[in-house]
Amino acid sequence: MFIRYKISTKEELHRSAVPYTIPCEPDEEDIIVDEMPDEFGVCRVENGELVVDPEKKTEREWFQIREERNRRLIESDVPRKIAEDNGNVDLAIAWKFYQISLRNVPDQDDPFNIVWPVSP
Repeated sequence: MFIRYKISTKEELHRSAVPYTIPCEPDEEDIIVDEMPDEFGVCRVENGELVVDPEKKTEREWFQIREERNRRLIESDVPRKIAEDNGNVDLAIAWKFYQISLRNVPDQDDPFNIVWPVSP
């Protein structure tokens, strides 16, 4: 299933305060939309309309999940190291298991329903 966005005509452009021009193929006329859709990076033009490509949207979601996972891994390094340095073995192990769980996040099936592990 594709999500479609209404494309403004050039006449409507004159009434719009914030138009955006989306360049198309050389043999096509540029498309003008009143507002840029959130999914623009995963859209393509089809019959004069912007169409969301579900595969590209899923790929982008997985990329964002890996970015978030990496951020959380970096943030968890310091507390784990502090727990290790203070001799708090139980807390250090809890942080290590948290990091393992973070590394397993991309193994989940649905990028739009991710279950994130809870930090210790």
